[in-house]
Amino acid sequence: MRKTWFLVAALGLALAGRASAAPSFFGPTGLLVIPTADTLAERSWNAHFHAINDLATYGASYGITKALELGVSGASPSGDNAKALINGKYALLMETEKVPGIAIGGLDLADQLDLDIGFYVVATKSLSSLLGSELSKYNLRVHLGYGFNSIFDDDILGGLDLQVTPKVQLMAEWIAGDFTFGGRVALGAGIRAELGSYDGEFGGGLSYAATLP
Repeated sequence: MRKTWFLVAALGLALAGRASAAPSFFGPTGLLVIPTADTLAERSWNAHFHAINDLATYGASYGITKALELGVSGASPSGDNAKALINGKYALLMETEKVPGIAIGGLDLADQLDLDIGFYVVATKSLSSLLGSELSKYNLRVHLGYGFNSIFDDDILGGLDLQVTPKVQLMAEWIAGDFTFGGRVALGAGIRAELGSYDGEFGGGLSYAATLP
């Protein structure tokens, strides 16, 4: 029985890894908006474009090591000049069968949005081993953290994602009092598309992920 649950948990972590390379709205790997404790694998990179109503973001991130990712995203509010947001994330603890992954990060490190530099700490844990043998194939993960300044507004951030199939991920999250939900679909060859309701505003994006040889 213990061997069975170990295999279930290992499968859950593998599925989570496939989703983890996807960038969030402002660039760091994560759900629709919130960053998670996932980081890009070493020598892996991604690029993204997201848009809602009067705001578009676009950029790229790179895995310096398996625990450290750095990225730059442009933010273009309607009627304003584009802002270059420098982002970074470091995994203090990698997720395992028994312990959550924990990461710290910074968003807009040059304070281009004039909202003060954003800092956050977040934990991520797969709950697949708790679902039972029938439901374990639907990998469920929980994310919980706290963010300071910028888009985090000195508040709790959290979310859930459910890996329905290896190609389909459902997400729900809250950040700074806003509730966002939607889905992400793998289209093949590292390409992902996502659609969601960002606190009542419809939006989405496209991303591409790959690993350097």
